[in-house]
Parts: sequence; structure tokens; C-alpha cells
Amino acid sequence: MTLKTKTLPQHVPMTMSLEDCLKNRRSGREFDPKRTLSDEVLASLLFAACGQSGENGLRTCPSTLNRRSVSVCVVREDGVWRYNERSATLEPIRKGDYRDVTTAGQDFVKDAPVTFAIVYDEEKGRGPDGETLPIVWAWADAALIAENIYLASTALGLSGVTRAWFDPEKSRRELGLRSSETALLMHTVGYPKH
Repeated sequence: MTLKTKTLPQHVPMTMSLEDCLKNRRSGREFDPKRTLSDEVLASLLFAACGQSGENGLRTCPSTLNRRSVSVCVVREDGVWRYNERSATLEPIRKGDYRDVTTAGQDFVKDAPVTFAIVYDEEKGRGPDGETLPIVWAWADAALIAENIYLASTALGLSGVTRAWFDPEKSRRELGLRSSETALLMHTVGYPKH
């Protein structure tokens, strides 16, 4: 069975105030391995990360010079998916469970239903004259996406943590990323273990 593009449903509203999200945001590494994320909750997290926020095509996260060189891939038990914010879809990259590729030894990753790979595409980062953005700009964009995921997770009663302990070359190869792409950060999310 091959993976097909999935259209995400309408995201669930996040009604917690920003002040309460900021007060309650914490990194979490203990997940309930029996609970998955519904597509509605996944849609909410992706909308917060870098979703389209209006008819004009703007995103919920800043993007250096609006180049959109940093994006999100979803890594879960059924495969690796590229989030397309314009169509609110998940485009298949690779079938199979590659969550363990997103870490260099953090066992809790397998208990969480999803890890978001926050990916920089050097080709998209190039300007009209071929100049490449300073990498620190891409890191800033990636960190802003990760913070949006943190705040949305808090609003939705989820737990999560941004991580940088993984092998970028191995993740590029095994997650099926393009040669111009590099995962800068991983953000693992799930329901907290009680």
C-alpha cells in the first residue's frame, strides 16, 4: 500500500489565552504511548507551526525575507510527510516508522506519536542573485516555528520538547529529505504520561 496525499481537517480551536500558554509552557519527555493525535489536533499543531493564516498566503510564523526556506515534516508511525501549508495537506515522502531516526538515543521519542522535523532548504534560501541566507537566519526561523509548536501544544493539553540531538546526515537520508534540505531541529509531541 502506497501513501497518498492527505487533506487535513479543520483544526480544533485553541482557546487558552496567550498569557496562560506562556505560564504553562514546559518541555516534556514522558508520553502516553497508547494515545495518538487525531488529525484535527495534528492540523492545529501544523497551523500554529507554519500554517497559512489568511487569504494573502501569509504564515503563522515569520520567515526571513519571506523566502519560506524553513518548513515542517511530520514523522510518525505510518511514515514521513511534508506539510503543505497552502493546501493544508500532508504530502507523503516515505512509508514506515522513522521516529527513531529523529534522535541519537532519546528513547522517549518512540512513545510520542509525532515528531516534527523543522527543515531548512538551502535552495529556497537563495536570493534572486543566487546569494545564500546566513544560516543563523534559518536557525531563527526554525526556533520560531518550534516555539509556535510549544505554545499550541500547551493550549491543546499536550506535552513536547524541541531537540537538536540527532544526526543531520542520517536524518536527511533516512527521512527522504532532498539533498538541499537539512533538519535543524526536531520537536516531539504527544499526550503527557500521567
